Amino acid sequence: SLWMDTQSPDELMVSGVFGSMRDNIKTVVYAPNKKAKSASLYKIYATEFGLSDSQIMRIADAQAQRDYFIKQDDLSRMVQPCFDKETIAMLGSDRRAQVTFDRHYRNGHPEHPNWKQNYVNEMLNKAHAREVV
Repeated sequence: SLWMDTQSPDELMVSGVFGSMRDNIKTVVYAPNKKAKSASLYKIYATEFGLSDSQIMRIADAQAQRDYFIKQDDLSRMVQPCFDKETIAMLGSDRRAQVTFDRHYRNGHPEHPNWKQNYVNEMLNKAHAREVV
C-alpha cells in the first residue's frame, strides 16, 4: 500500500518520483482546494492527474474538512466521511500539527510508549481551545 499526503499538487511536481507514483497509485483522494481553478493548478489536475473540468470544479467547490473527492480508474465520488475528533487529530497535516508531531516524536519515541497518545491529547486540547475562542 502506498500513501502520500500533500497540501497542494504542485508540491508533487518537483519530486523526481512523481510520474512513477502517479502511475502506480490506483486510488487518489483529493482534499478540497479552492485554488484548483487557478491556471497553474487547473493544468496540473487536468494534465498530470487526468481529471475532467467537472471533477476539478468539484474539488474547487468542496468544503474543507468535510468533502473528499475520490477517483479510482474511471470511477469518482465526492464523499463526506464522519471522523471522530481523535481521528481528525491524528490526520492533521497543517504546520501546527507537523510541529506538534515532530516534538512528540523527537521527545518521546521510543523511550515513552505513550508519545502517540500524548500527541493526540495535545491536538485535541488545541482543537477544543479553538472552539472555545
